[in-house]
Order: sequence, then C-alpha cells, then structure tokens
Amino acid sequence: MKIYTLTFSPSLDYYIDCGDITGVTRAEKVRYELGGKGLNLSRVLKTLGVDSTAIILSGGFVGAEIVRLCGVYDVDIINIETSANSRINVKFRSTEVNAPVSALTEDEISRLSAVLDTLTEEDGLIVSGRVPENVDIKKMFGGRPFSLICDVSGQALIDFLSLSPIFIAPNDSEIAEIFQTERTGDIRELVKLAKKLLTADGVTGGAGGVLLTLGESGVMLILPDKVIGITPHLRKAVNTVGAGDSCLAGFIAGTARYNSLHDSLRLANAAGAAAAFSEGLPTAELIEELFDSEIRAVDFDLSL
Repeated sequence: MKIYTLTFSPSLDYYIDCGDITGVTRAEKVRYELGGKGLNLSRVLKTLGVDSTAIILSGGFVGAEIVRLCGVYDVDIINIETSANSRINVKFRSTEVNAPVSALTEDEISRLSAVLDTLTEEDGLIVSGRVPENVDIKKMFGGRPFSLICDVSGQALIDFLSLSPIFIAPNDSEIAEIFQTERTGDIRELVKLAKKLLTADGVTGGAGGVLLTLGESGVMLILPDKVIGITPHLRKAVNTVGAGDSCLAGFIAGTARYNSLHDSLRLANAAGAAAAFSEGLPTAELIEELFDSEIRAVDFDLSL
C-alpha cells in the first residue's frame, strides 16, 4: 500500500527559549521547525524506513520556505499552492500561539479533489490536523476507493467517522471533547468511550480501530474484539510537539514491519516516547533503543 499524508495547514513553527515575558524580553535561543501533523508523520515514517507522499496546501513566502524545508528533509510532496500565506506558529517553553487555519478557495478545493482522484484502492490516506471549516468532509472524502486513517478532532472527527475510516488516532482530550465530558485519567472509562467510536455490526460509520494516545500514561489500541495496552517509558519529557504524530507513524510502520499487533503498538509507543524525549522529531536510533527496552504491550481486560 502506498501511503499519502494530508496536511491542510502546514506551518513554520518558531520556537523561542526565554524566561518570563515582561516588557522587552531577549530570547536565549530561537529555532524554526517544519510544522504540520501530516508532514511530521511523513518525516517519522521516513525515519522508520517507510516511504510516503505528503500532500500539503501552502502559499506565500512562508509556503515557499515550507516547500524548501521539505526538500531539505527529503520529504516527497504534492504541493497545492494557496492564495493565503501559510502559518507561522510561535512556541514558548510552556505556551503555544498557533495561527488560525485559513479557508480554502473553490479553486484550491477543486485542485485538492483532483489530486485525491488519482489515489486508488491500493493507496492509504492519513488526514491529520485541522480541516478548514469550508471543506465538506463527506463530499471531499466520501466514496473514494483508498483506505482512510484520521488524526483529526472535534466535529471533523465526527464527520470522518461517517466514512468508516480503518482507524482513528485521538488522544484522551479529544475523546472527552467528542463526548462532551470532563477529561479523565480513568483508563477503563476512556476505553468504554473509545469503543463507542468503533464500527458496530449492521451500522454504517465508525472506525475499524482506535489508536488512543495517553501521554505519560502510554498508548492503547482498541479494536472490536481486542484491547491492547502499553505502559510508558519513564523519562522526563523535553517536548511533546509531534509525539502523537510520531506514535501514529510508529504504529503504521509497525504494521508494515511486524505480523504482531503487540509489536506494532510497541513501536508506536517507542516512537511517541522518543519524540517526547527529543527537542525535535525523533531519530531512528532512539526509537529502536526504546523499542528494544523491556516494555511490552499486553492484552487489556475485555470485561468492560
């Protein structure tokens, strides 16, 4: 299966390392990073030896830099140029300021649809991140022959569920948002809620599986007949940006590498943890080091 990722709003992420912001504050260190969940996915997939093509929509001088950086990181892209300038997100040690996602023009929507027309039943598309409000998800993605994986949130995730994606990748906060409940650390309650998002017998819609990321509590794979859980690596997180994307990339790479769902989840956990322990996206060496540790994925009690 050829893998495509789709990022509607890639960005340049501007990291500023400084103390308290009062008056004129001088930064101790700054750096730019290529941003966008689908681009993160493609980069980590490449790190893990899996080729993919990143479909992006970018424009203006920021978009030109995004395209240039994709070349630097050797990411294969299909770029749909937009009239709006792409985003710059500003990230401090404990605070992020993310720019809004621009609406697409009718021409841009049409050109994206034309790209999706080229994908076949042999392909898989991973839609990640924010979807512009004027994109009709059911019209854009419905009836397509390719396999669909979704890492989106809110109403967009609800809309995608009607298209029966093969699996989705929410975190605990996004589960709480969907069901309009308080965020909970109760694993059993989270699994119960996540199971409601699965395809039910005789019912159209719902995901084939849920890859549930739990931050410092690990990751779970929830299927109609099986729940697999894994505990986290106990190290201090440096940067959680891209950890969820890395986890998803690890799971996809694991399904291509192993015949075992348990080992695929172990690779997902290792990739997500490696991202959290790194200043940027993780290296193959750190991912493999964590994968080779003693942490194991185990079947979870199904009597929930």
